[in-house]
Amino acid sequence: MGGYHILYLIDLIIGLILSILLNLVLIPDMGITGAGIATAVWWAVVTILIQFHVWRIFKLHPFDKFYFRKVMTFIISLLIPFSLPHSASFLFRTLMFVVSFIIIFLTFAKSSEDMEIIKVILRKVTGKGISI
Repeated sequence: MGGYHILYLIDLIIGLILSILLNLVLIPDMGITGAGIATAVWWAVVTILIQFHVWRIFKLHPFDKFYFRKVMTFIISLLIPFSLPHSASFLFRTLMFVVSFIIIFLTFAKSSEDMEIIKVILRKVTGKGISI
């Protein structure tokens, strides 16, 4: 960030403190799942802090109008497997997450750039053009 390395260091220190606190709280009760949640939250918070500083200092807007739709798509898709009964298997929950994410993303959160990327991927996979 060219001269703003102190801000980056502060963001990482905030993330480190948050990670330690979350690990102390979540690991005793949840075990390895708690460690995973703590790590995911740590990465998310540090990323948001860094993006905020990029926006504030350089006046670069790292979010397009579809950014928050994508975030909400992820959150809603993540909540769907957790709403299933505890007897549901991990594989079924994972499948429900992936399917719900794809459906919600293709319905609400896609932008024209996303569609171009999907077309290129489909073209590479199938070897021919597909219209979406």
